[in-house]
Amino acid sequence: MQNQPSAKTSSRKAFTLIELLIVVAIIAILAAIAVPNFLEAQVRAKVSRTKADMRSMVTAIESYMVDNNKLFRTARVAGETRVWINSKLTTPISYVTSVFNDPFNIGNDQTDLPNIPENRVLVLWGPDQLKSLAVTSGGTILAPYPSISNGTTITNPDTYLVFSIGPNQWFDVNHPWPSRMDQYDSTNGTISSGDIVRVR
Repeated sequence: MQNQPSAKTSSRKAFTLIELLIVVAIIAILAAIAVPNFLEAQVRAKVSRTKADMRSMVTAIESYMVDNNKLFRTARVAGETRVWINSKLTTPISYVTSVFNDPFNIGNDQTDLPNIPENRVLVLWGPDQLKSLAVTSGGTILAPYPSISNGTTITNPDTYLVFSIGPNQWFDVNHPWPSRMDQYDSTNGTISSGDIVRVR
């Protein structure tokens, strides 16, 4: 006759409710730590991508200016979009293969009307636009950039400025108009005020 296992030896110990709650609490704590770090990593990656796209765009602009001795008109008139303005770098001569989108511009800033996808690209302000802005803003917008503006005029006739609205997703010059175009600085917080700006 075979020995039958006793009920005591065959039973399996299960997790208690307290143990399960502790495990759930540990997972929640780890998630609370990981999610903000993941979101910050996303912002940092977008900033790096934006700066890389700006470098490529500036190379294309410089090539265009070598071929044409000046930059095309960047001030928009009624019905024009930024995609249409920036497409001068893609056709008829392809200095870049496509217009660079602004990864931070998802349409939150309603001051850039009409807020349509064709305006959600890296913004290029050439000498024509910068001269107009220097006058209409009384030098306020370009105050952080004394290398290109002395307050009310542009000191370099070939200057231009490429920018992204940055992680705060606002055109800071419009809040309120006219405001200084301050540079985004991640040391102020990953999502802080300021635009990502590249000046020639």
